[in-house]
Amino acid sequence: MPKSPKTYDEWLALTSDQRKEVHLHEWNVYLGDGRAIAVMAGAHLMQSDSRVLDIQIGIWHCGEFVLQPTVSNDDFKIVANGPPQEFEGFRILWRAESYEFNAVHAARFVGKWISENEDVDAEFTIAVESDGFTISGRESSNGEKLEIRHVEFDGHRLEFEVITPSTGRAQLHRFISVDDRHCDSTIVTPVKWKRS
Repeated sequence: MPKSPKTYDEWLALTSDQRKEVHLHEWNVYLGDGRAIAVMAGAHLMQSDSRVLDIQIGIWHCGEFVLQPTVSNDDFKIVANGPPQEFEGFRILWRAESYEFNAVHAARFVGKWISENEDVDAEFTIAVESDGFTISGRESSNGEKLEIRHVEFDGHRLEFEVITPSTGRAQLHRFISVDDRHCDSTIVTPVKWKRS
């Protein structure tokens, strides 16, 4: 296994395979390992591509940093339909500057969804109306109906907040369509911390 790089120059000196090895097997991105290098890659992408209006560094659900550049709606039509891209060792997930709802894009999410992870105790049914989504959810174990609110869709990612009424627990769910039968999902749970 290659030595984990300490500088961006050391990162660029690695081969593509070495970068993948470090990124996916040595770094724990949830603890911030390699974040400075991902931020540098984002800055380099923004400097080198004049279409990029803004950029964020995200964490993909399997523990991988991704670059999330925002481009104009016209440029998004081009990049979103092209082949998957990466930049200096990081995958790119393009975002549009603004989004007008399109039922064709939304149709990828229609259906009943259950997690392949047995620890996730929720299932969702997603339908599309002319101007947006209708989402219902329930806990798989006991059938408790979940409250769904703040639904957002950017043509690529479907995001919504889920409240469990019996506990008041709130989670943010982000779905990205992989194919006709699978979505990748990130679940964000707010947690309060206290100093000990």
